[in-house]
Amino acid sequence: MYKKSVKLLAVIMAVLMVSVYVPLTDLNGAFSIEASAASYDGGLGGNVKWKYDSGSKTLTVSGSGNMNNYSGVNSEWTKYRALLVGSIADKATKIVINSGVTNIGNNAFRGLKNVTSVSIPASVTSIGQSAFEDCNALSSVNLTGSLKSIGAYAFKNTKFANVTMPYSVTSVGDYAFANVSGLKVKCNYGDAAYNSTVKYASSSVDLRKPAIAVEGSLDAAKKQLNVTVKINDAAGTGAANFTIVYNSDSVKPASTETIFETKNDISKTVVFNQPGKISAALMSNQYIKMSDCTGNCEYTLCTLTFDIIGQGDTANISVTPTVILFADGRYNAQPANSDISLHNYSGDVVKEATCCEEGIRNVTCSICGKNAQEAVAKNPDNHAGGTSIANAKEATCQTAGYTGDTVCAGCGAVLSKGQEIPATGNHTFGEWTAVKAATCQEAGTEERVCSGCGEKETREIPKTEHDYTAEVKAPTCTDAGYTVYICSVCGDTYTGDRTSALGHSYDANGVCIRCGYVKVSSIEFTSSSKLTADSTKKTVTSKNLLTVKELTAQIKTTGWTVTTADGKAVSESSAVGTGYILKNTSGNLAYTMVIIGDVNCDGKVNASDARFALRVSAKLEKTDDYTGAAADVDGNSKVTAADARTILRVAAKLDTF
Repeated sequence: MYKKSVKLLAVIMAVLMVSVYVPLTDLNGAFSIEASAASYDGGLGGNVKWKYDSGSKTLTVSGSGNMNNYSGVNSEWTKYRALLVGSIADKATKIVINSGVTNIGNNAFRGLKNVTSVSIPASVTSIGQSAFEDCNALSSVNLTGSLKSIGAYAFKNTKFANVTMPYSVTSVGDYAFANVSGLKVKCNYGDAAYNSTVKYASSSVDLRKPAIAVEGSLDAAKKQLNVTVKINDAAGTGAANFTIVYNSDSVKPASTETIFETKNDISKTVVFNQPGKISAALMSNQYIKMSDCTGNCEYTLCTLTFDIIGQGDTANISVTPTVILFADGRYNAQPANSDISLHNYSGDVVKEATCCEEGIRNVTCSICGKNAQEAVAKNPDNHAGGTSIANAKEATCQTAGYTGDTVCAGCGAVLSKGQEIPATGNHTFGEWTAVKAATCQEAGTEERVCSGCGEKETREIPKTEHDYTAEVKAPTCTDAGYTVYICSVCGDTYTGDRTSALGHSYDANGVCIRCGYVKVSSIEFTSSSKLTADSTKKTVTSKNLLTVKELTAQIKTTGWTVTTADGKAVSESSAVGTGYILKNTSGNLAYTMVIIGDVNCDGKVNASDARFALRVSAKLEKTDDYTGAAADVDGNSKVTAADARTILRVAAKLDTF
């Protein structure tokens, strides 16, 4: 059956690793665990449950009552641990136990090796055996004042820096803090924790040191002083030897028989060696135990009674311990003393105390008759010095006001609260003030402010008009006239007031009387069929190679010159190349020459031109309007290999254009 259980558990764990949500149950049904991508949860017996959050790496225990104790191989704990350790042990860093849980079970969190801190509530009264054993990283745990017992091995192999053992702990199991290197423990002398901690832990122990205290009270009717000698942190005390010194001028023992009373029939030896000194040895067959203590282990050793015999104001009582014996050794406590008043004053108040000043009482001691004055503590309920108003606030149009609190002018205490003043609801706005000036391109803004509450209103300031200036351009013979309007603010422009061009006004010689233009409409040639002019493109195209003289000889009208493209003069014998200029001497008409086939503009047609045209057709060279026209010998508006071939044939005199 055990082997089947192990196999079934292995299957469950495998499913858990690949599932988004898988319920898991132990074979006996005594506890259950549910897993998801973010958390794991299960039962710890009774009404106690646990839940692990993978995001915060926190294991939380909640519910009420006791947890289960887990122990033994093949037990319920073993099955539980298989699931818990597989999902959590290598990941959880924090354990939080919520209020309501009353114990921590045996082996409950054993082996969660990455947990660094544990939070234990006041409801937990016991920590079970090996509860946190082998939690190797655990360095912080709070032991509350409700804790009564700690089981054996509970914190074995942890790494605490220090532990403060509460007074409430009455039982600590063996090896509870074993193998905790460098541990420092604070605990009471006589605590049940003491022996186990010192005996088995790798630690240093800082024990609370016992101390003697002296207290006094008066019995005015009997004119006696009662003195109590106490020892604190007394559990485990077996004997206390001490000397009491008192002021013999002011007090004396009431009687040697009744002066000294001890508790619980502890045997005593009291010696009156000399006036003002008493020696005492308190002996006991049993140590004072925790059950004999009150509060934080305080024990009354003895009570002494003195008669008041002098007029002194105080009696000084001092106690000097010679040795205090404990279960595990002896300790020399420090001396203690008390300066106790011997007056029992009473009397009437002669000046009332106020909230600001102390009062005065005239008093008389009922023991010795001495008169004195006593200060009467300030009376926070007796206000003097008038009142004032504080925290007053005016109401505005949006915010409620406050009439203010009536306070004591002396101490500032509030004597009566004020009332709220409703908001007025009425705005009082000031003048509009420009925030952003308007321009001819962009609207502006302005605002006004309510003088009551500061609320603001905003509105737009419309764009301004453009501020235009006019620049007039008069018409000419060839150009129309107009006026340009420019805004001096933003630079916006528009054109208006257009007038037609005046046109030329020629004299008898065909010269414009306004601009000097010479009336020449176009260039005309003689009978040559291979020389044509395009008055629109202002070009002259020739299919023949010409010299300057040959070209000008064919122009019908006179007054034409030939220059290079950059305006330089050429001789009459020079060959005319593509790009040369035919210019009328009047300066108002010019044509650009296009010599078909002369692609490189040198006035010749040869293989170089053919090569250039071929590179243009292959998009390896570029042409302008005129060289492109020279290369386009077939006139189809494209420069192709066919054009280059024709140019090459003409250059070889195998063809003509």
